[in-house]
Amino acid sequence: MPPTFLDLRNYARERTSTENNLAVTEDTLGRFLNMSLGAFYSLITTTYEDYNLARYLATISTGNQIPVPPDFMKLRAVDFGAPGQWTTVFVYNLQERNRNNNPIANMVVPFGNLAARRVRVMGNKIFVEPEQLASGQYQVWYTPKFLWLTSDTQTVGPEMDIDGMVEYAMAATGIKIYNKLNLNTAGFVEEMNYYSAIAIDSLSSRMNNGPECVANVTNISDWSYPMAGSGTDGGW
Repeated sequence: MPPTFLDLRNYARERTSTENNLAVTEDTLGRFLNMSLGAFYSLITTTYEDYNLARYLATISTGNQIPVPPDFMKLRAVDFGAPGQWTTVFVYNLQERNRNNNPIANMVVPFGNLAARRVRVMGNKIFVEPEQLASGQYQVWYTPKFLWLTSDTQTVGPEMDIDGMVEYAMAATGIKIYNKLNLNTAGFVEEMNYYSAIAIDSLSSRMNNGPECVANVTNISDWSYPMAGSGTDGGW
């Protein structure tokens, strides 16, 4: 079981010899520790972007926007359709936002995914283009933010309970404390780099069932042509 917030703060004081140091208050220590845990979370979710994902369903009835939740950090994937019948929706570049808003594109609107939907995160919304195809149900996959620990009994989530997490957080917190106290941080810097490497190595084999593949962002396969409305392999 991961250590509690109180356990982590007590251990940080032991590691930095600040058990009785009034210059490092509990609020300051908690803030330093949360910042260090957040840095570790960013490290593993940036190195392995699919490491910790959340998802939610959203329906567009009017317009072309999907709100993102408060814990949204970055978009990983969007599906359109319904459970058991999802099709992948790929992203568009900002300069392509009006690509399908023209009479020629409108001619193929009845054929569904032949006029492929595209999405883009802007601000706190996910925009779907072309707007005339936006209505429907979506499944949104995203990387959530790290949520700070606030109570003594709170623990980090299971996604953080991996090799090197505690020691990385201690070293990163030690750097912040020693900077505040004008002490030498070299030892903690070395430890932080060491444990970040351990964490990355421990996660490197988490998806070990085959090589990465290139995504077909056209929704069209190598077959003759896609079946109307399917957005999947058609052909003969």
